[in-house]
Amino acid sequence: MNLSYLMYFIEACNCGSIQGASKKLFVSSQGLGQGIQRLEKSVGIQLLERTPLGVKPTEFGLCFYEQACIVYREMQKLDLLAENYRCKKQTNIVIATLGKNKFHDGIKVCADDYMREYPERMLNVSARSCQTSEELFAGVRGGEIDIAWMFHWKEHPDLQYFTVSNYSRLMLLTCADNPLANQNSVSWEQLKSLRFVIAGENDPYTDLTKALCKSHGFLPKFAYYSTENNMIASLIDNNSASILLRECYYRVISQFCKNARVIPLVPEVYVANSLIIRAKRRQNKEARKLLKYMIDYFKYVMGMGLNSN
Repeated sequence: MNLSYLMYFIEACNCGSIQGASKKLFVSSQGLGQGIQRLEKSVGIQLLERTPLGVKPTEFGLCFYEQACIVYREMQKLDLLAENYRCKKQTNIVIATLGKNKFHDGIKVCADDYMREYPERMLNVSARSCQTSEELFAGVRGGEIDIAWMFHWKEHPDLQYFTVSNYSRLMLLTCADNPLANQNSVSWEQLKSLRFVIAGENDPYTDLTKALCKSHGFLPKFAYYSTENNMIASLIDNNSASILLRECYYRVISQFCKNARVIPLVPEVYVANSLIIRAKRRQNKEARKLLKYMIDYFKYVMGMGLNSN
């Protein structure tokens, strides 16, 4: 016996009409009426009388209604019991990023794909957006965040790093007409005079750039925000802005430039992006399985292991 059809019948009796029951249950009148007809067919006895004023239970339908209400309430109890059990068994995993970016959006897609592939693993995966790296690190260290993702140029000993895109040297891409373009290398101190184009104000790579410059005693000047290669190349060619890029990625932008030069930074800095967990924390087995899946997913499905800023 179909439980949905049983619910249709109960509500039709309560409302005294198919239309009233359909509105209450957010089901079409036709669909609800057909459901009750199928219920009557499975029982083999008419349950409702159709009248100009609506519907009412037949003599047998009235007896059936009383028992149906009892059965439906008990079935609801069973559903609640099963749901509570699932919640107790469900593993909650929080994954965090710096700002809302393609990785942040990709977390939900990745988690959905993972749970479709492994439906027996009951997970509740939520994505959190942190405003600063300090907030992100504090969440990982405190246990509120299970897995974090970010660009980094150093590794903290109390955290464990799983590389998505390997360490790559940071380079300056600037206009060939810029006075710095004549040098074989550029110091961090010389970057103070430049204006930069960057992906976005809350982008994780922007946070990395700020942190690196701050470690050398200044904050970078961001003049433009863009992720369009043509726009970035135009700004560089016109000497309107420069950009700091990882060596593995600058060749992509260079292809769009006509009047630009790439210059190494001194001292050299190597940047990677990784999934991060707390090193001394005993990780849930399900979180570890998801972590391994995410590494492959973001490397190969999203292409972050190839060229990523």
